[in-house]
Amino acid sequence: MRMLGMVPVQALKPSNWDARVLTTDDEERLKREVRGPEHAFPVVARWVDGTLEVINGVELLRVAKQRGWKELPVIVVEDEEEAVRFCLHYNPLSPGGASLLNPGGVISYVKVARLIAEDERARRICSQLLGEEKVEDLLVAAKLLTPKAAEILQQEGRAGALITPEKLRIVAEAPPEHQPALAVAAGGKTDPSYLEFVREKLIKKAKGGEKA
Repeated sequence: MRMLGMVPVQALKPSNWDARVLTTDDEERLKREVRGPEHAFPVVARWVDGTLEVINGVELLRVAKQRGWKELPVIVVEDEEEAVRFCLHYNPLSPGGASLLNPGGVISYVKVARLIAEDERARRICSQLLGEEKVEDLLVAAKLLTPKAAEILQQEGRAGALITPEKLRIVAEAPPEHQPALAVAAGGKTDPSYLEFVREKLIKKAKGGEKA
Protein backbone atom coordinates (compact mmCIF):
# COMPACT_ATOMS: atom_id res chain seq x y z
CA MET A 1 0.00 0.00 0.00
CA ARG A 2 1.11 3.54 -0.60
CA MET A 3 -0.32 6.96 0.11
CA LEU A 4 -1.42 8.64 -3.09
CA GLY A 5 -2.45 11.91 -1.45
CA MET A 6 -5.51 14.04 -2.18
CA VAL A 7 -7.44 12.86 -5.26
CA PRO A 8 -10.43 14.54 -6.98
CA VAL A 9 -13.70 12.95 -5.87
CA GLN A 10 -14.86 12.73 -9.47
CA ALA A 11 -11.87 10.49 -10.25
CA LEU A 12 -12.99 7.90 -7.68
CA LYS A 13 -15.41 5.11 -8.50
CA PRO A 14 -17.19 2.98 -5.85
CA SER A 15 -16.43 -0.73 -6.00
CA ASN A 16 -18.67 -3.63 -5.06
CA TRP A 17 -15.62 -5.10 -3.32
CA ASP A 18 -16.30 -2.96 -0.26
CA ALA A 19 -18.15 -5.35 2.04
CA ARG A 20 -18.66 -2.78 4.78
CA VAL A 21 -22.04 -1.14 5.28
CA LEU A 22 -22.64 1.72 7.67
CA THR A 23 -25.62 1.52 9.96
CA THR A 24 -27.92 4.53 10.10
CA ASP A 25 -26.26 5.58 13.36
CA ASP A 26 -22.76 5.15 11.87
CA GLU A 27 -23.70 7.31 8.90
CA GLU A 28 -25.05 10.10 11.08
CA ARG A 29 -21.89 10.00 13.18
CA LEU A 30 -19.75 10.14 10.05
CA LYS A 31 -21.61 13.17 8.75
CA ARG A 32 -21.38 14.85 12.15
CA GLU A 33 -17.72 14.19 12.92
CA VAL A 34 -16.06 14.41 9.51
CA ARG A 35 -16.58 18.07 8.64
CA GLY A 36 -14.36 18.27 5.58
CA PRO A 37 -11.91 16.31 3.42
CA GLU A 38 -8.96 17.56 5.46
CA HIS A 39 -10.40 15.72 8.48
CA ALA A 40 -11.39 12.54 6.64
CA PHE A 41 -9.63 9.22 7.04
CA PRO A 42 -8.14 7.95 3.75
CA VAL A 43 -10.24 5.81 1.47
CA VAL A 44 -8.48 2.75 0.05
CA ALA A 45 -8.56 2.14 -3.69
CA ARG A 46 -7.16 -0.14 -6.37
CA TRP A 47 -6.41 0.59 -10.01
CA VAL A 48 -8.84 -1.04 -12.48
CA ASP A 49 -8.31 -0.23 -16.17
CA GLY A 50 -6.85 3.15 -15.32
CA THR A 51 -9.62 4.04 -12.84
CA LEU A 52 -9.34 4.24 -9.06
CA GLU A 53 -11.98 1.97 -7.52
CA VAL A 54 -12.65 2.55 -3.83
CA ILE A 55 -12.57 -0.80 -2.01
CA ASN A 56 -12.82 0.64 1.50
CA GLY A 57 -14.56 3.93 2.16
CA VAL A 58 -17.42 3.78 -0.35
CA GLU A 59 -19.78 5.27 2.23
CA LEU A 60 -17.39 8.16 2.86
CA LEU A 61 -17.15 8.71 -0.90
CA ARG A 62 -20.94 8.92 -1.06
CA VAL A 63 -21.04 11.47 1.76
CA ALA A 64 -18.28 13.47 0.06
CA LYS A 65 -20.30 13.65 -3.15
CA GLN A 66 -23.44 14.67 -1.27
CA ARG A 67 -21.55 17.51 0.43
CA GLY A 68 -19.83 18.67 -2.71
CA TRP A 69 -16.29 17.96 -1.53
CA LYS A 70 -13.73 18.28 -4.29
CA GLU A 71 -11.17 15.71 -3.10
CA LEU A 72 -10.38 12.95 -0.61
CA PRO A 73 -7.15 11.40 0.73
CA VAL A 74 -6.46 8.07 -0.98
CA ILE A 75 -4.28 5.06 -0.25
CA VAL A 76 -3.65 2.69 -3.16
CA VAL A 77 -3.36 -1.08 -2.86
CA GLU A 78 -1.25 -2.27 -5.77
CA ASP A 79 -1.48 -6.05 -5.31
CA GLU A 80 -4.79 -7.73 -6.24
CA GLU A 81 -4.44 -10.43 -3.60
CA GLU A 82 -3.80 -7.81 -0.96
CA ALA A 83 -6.81 -5.85 -2.17
CA VAL A 84 -9.14 -8.82 -1.74
CA ARG A 85 -7.72 -9.64 1.68
CA PHE A 86 -8.04 -6.00 2.72
CA CYS A 87 -11.74 -5.99 1.86
CA LEU A 88 -12.50 -9.25 3.65
CA HIS A 89 -10.04 -9.36 6.52
CA TYR A 90 -8.85 -5.99 7.75
CA ASN A 91 -10.00 -2.42 7.38
CA PRO A 92 -7.71 -0.76 9.95
CA LEU A 93 -8.23 2.73 8.54
CA SER A 94 -12.00 2.72 9.05
CA PRO A 95 -13.41 4.36 12.19
CA GLY A 96 -15.01 1.10 13.32
CA GLY A 97 -12.26 -1.15 12.00
CA ALA A 98 -14.93 -3.37 10.49
CA SER A 99 -13.83 -6.73 9.17
CA LEU A 100 -15.11 -10.28 9.01
CA LEU A 101 -13.21 -11.04 12.20
CA ASN A 102 -13.87 -7.72 13.94
CA PRO A 103 -17.25 -6.38 12.78
CA GLY A 104 -17.00 -2.95 14.38
CA GLY A 105 -19.62 -1.68 11.98
CA VAL A 106 -21.65 -3.95 9.76
CA ILE A 107 -20.19 -6.43 7.31
CA SER A 108 -22.72 -7.07 4.56
CA TYR A 109 -22.66 -10.80 3.99
CA VAL A 110 -24.95 -10.21 1.02
CA LYS A 111 -22.05 -8.34 -0.59
CA VAL A 112 -19.54 -10.94 0.55
CA ALA A 113 -21.66 -13.72 -0.99
CA ARG A 114 -21.69 -11.92 -4.32
CA LEU A 115 -17.95 -11.27 -4.17
CA ILE A 116 -16.86 -14.83 -3.38
CA ALA A 117 -19.18 -16.21 -6.08
CA GLU A 118 -17.40 -14.02 -8.64
CA ASP A 119 -13.79 -14.18 -7.45
CA GLU A 120 -11.93 -17.39 -6.60
CA ARG A 121 -9.31 -15.49 -4.58
CA ALA A 122 -12.04 -13.99 -2.44
CA ARG A 123 -13.55 -17.43 -1.87
CA ARG A 124 -10.20 -18.88 -0.82
CA ILE A 125 -9.44 -16.03 1.59
CA CYS A 126 -12.96 -16.06 3.00
CA SER A 127 -12.67 -19.81 3.60
CA GLN A 128 -9.47 -19.22 5.59
CA LEU A 129 -11.18 -16.59 7.71
CA LEU A 130 -14.65 -18.04 8.24
CA GLY A 131 -14.35 -21.74 7.50
CA GLU A 132 -15.72 -23.74 4.60
CA GLU A 133 -19.17 -24.24 6.13
CA LYS A 134 -19.94 -20.52 6.24
CA VAL A 135 -18.52 -20.10 2.73
CA GLU A 136 -20.92 -22.78 1.48
CA ASP A 137 -23.79 -20.91 3.17
CA LEU A 138 -22.74 -17.75 1.33
CA LEU A 139 -22.46 -19.51 -2.03
CA VAL A 140 -25.99 -20.89 -1.65
CA ALA A 141 -27.17 -17.35 -0.92
CA ALA A 142 -25.35 -15.96 -3.95
CA LYS A 143 -27.05 -18.52 -6.18
CA LEU A 144 -30.62 -18.53 -4.82
CA LEU A 145 -31.29 -15.23 -3.06
CA THR A 146 -33.80 -13.07 -4.93
CA PRO A 147 -33.01 -9.38 -5.56
CA LYS A 148 -35.94 -8.31 -3.38
CA ALA A 149 -34.82 -10.44 -0.44
CA ALA A 150 -31.23 -9.22 -0.85
CA GLU A 151 -32.45 -5.62 -0.78
CA ILE A 152 -34.44 -6.22 2.42
CA LEU A 153 -31.49 -7.93 4.08
CA GLN A 154 -29.26 -4.97 3.17
CA GLN A 155 -31.80 -2.59 4.71
CA GLU A 156 -31.99 -4.70 7.86
CA GLY A 157 -28.20 -4.60 8.09
CA ARG A 158 -28.18 -0.82 7.82
CA ALA A 159 -30.68 -0.75 10.67
CA GLY A 160 -28.16 -2.65 12.78
CA ALA A 161 -29.36 -6.24 12.44
CA LEU A 162 -26.78 -9.02 12.44
CA ILE A 163 -27.37 -10.99 9.23
CA THR A 164 -25.15 -14.07 9.44
CA PRO A 165 -24.15 -16.44 6.60
CA GLU A 166 -26.43 -19.12 8.11
CA LYS A 167 -29.41 -16.78 8.09
CA LEU A 168 -28.68 -15.88 4.46
CA ARG A 169 -28.71 -19.56 3.50
CA ILE A 170 -31.99 -20.22 5.31
CA VAL A 171 -33.66 -17.31 3.51
CA ALA A 172 -32.16 -18.27 0.15
CA GLU A 173 -33.32 -21.90 0.38
CA ALA A 174 -36.95 -20.80 0.75
CA PRO A 175 -39.17 -20.57 -2.34
CA PRO A 176 -38.72 -17.13 -3.97
CA GLU A 177 -42.20 -15.94 -2.98
CA HIS A 178 -41.42 -16.50 0.73
CA GLN A 179 -37.95 -14.98 0.77
CA PRO A 180 -39.00 -11.33 1.42
CA ALA A 181 -40.99 -12.28 4.54
CA LEU A 182 -38.14 -14.43 5.81
CA ALA A 183 -35.66 -11.63 5.12
CA VAL A 184 -37.67 -9.36 7.39
CA ALA A 185 -37.74 -12.06 10.05
CA ALA A 186 -33.97 -12.52 9.74
CA GLY A 187 -33.51 -8.88 10.66
CA GLY A 188 -35.11 -9.41 14.06
CA LYS A 189 -33.61 -11.15 17.06
CA THR A 190 -34.33 -14.47 15.43
CA ASP A 191 -31.94 -17.38 15.87
CA PRO A 192 -31.33 -19.64 12.85
CA SER A 193 -33.34 -22.57 14.21
CA TYR A 194 -36.43 -20.40 14.68
CA LEU A 195 -35.93 -18.88 11.24
CA GLU A 196 -35.99 -22.40 9.78
CA PHE A 197 -39.20 -23.06 11.71
CA VAL A 198 -40.78 -19.91 10.23
CA ARG A 199 -39.70 -21.00 6.76
CA GLU A 200 -41.37 -24.39 7.10
CA LYS A 201 -44.56 -22.79 8.44
CA LEU A 202 -44.73 -20.46 5.43
CA ILE A 203 -44.24 -23.35 3.02
CA LYS A 204 -46.93 -25.45 4.72
CA LYS A 205 -49.35 -22.53 4.70
CA ALA A 206 -48.77 -22.01 0.97
CA LYS A 207 -49.55 -25.69 0.37
CA GLY A 208 -52.71 -25.39 2.47
CA GLY A 209 -51.41 -27.74 5.10
CA GLU A 210 -51.89 -25.46 8.12
CA LYS A 211 -52.11 -21.86 9.19
CA ALA A 212 -48.83 -19.95 9.81
